[in-house]
Amino acid sequence: MGLFDKFKKEDNFQYSDGKDKATFTCRHIMNKQSPIEYVSHDANGDWTFFCKSCSEELDLNSAMIVALCDLYKIADISGYNTLEKNTQSDNGNVTVKNNDEYEQWLTEIKDKIAETNIMRNGQLRSDFSGIKLSR
Repeated sequence: MGLFDKFKKEDNFQYSDGKDKATFTCRHIMNKQSPIEYVSHDANGDWTFFCKSCSEELDLNSAMIVALCDLYKIADISGYNTLEKNTQSDNGNVTVKNNDEYEQWLTEIKDKIAETNIMRNGQLRSDFSGIKLSR
């Protein structure tokens, strides 16, 4: 992929949330170490993209908040742009989200990621080193 291809891909951005929408993800995806296995678009419009291991147990040192367009440059997320609010895709199976224990776990994750990001002035370096949150 050449320099101009990178810009061409960004011009085809299909998410209505806008390019700068804050998105929850993990370093494994951003470093191209793991594919996206779990996608969530919650009722508030928040997007979450996790690899398989982080969707089951998230080490907060792996958690990141990135702009939706930055994730779009790294991974193929074009298939999820039509995922409606309050739905999720787990290994390609789209289902309506409900208020079960997993949703509570995911809410806790988002709160801790956001809290840590604010404490570090946007540079996500967790004080929760070694703490893993299992569902």
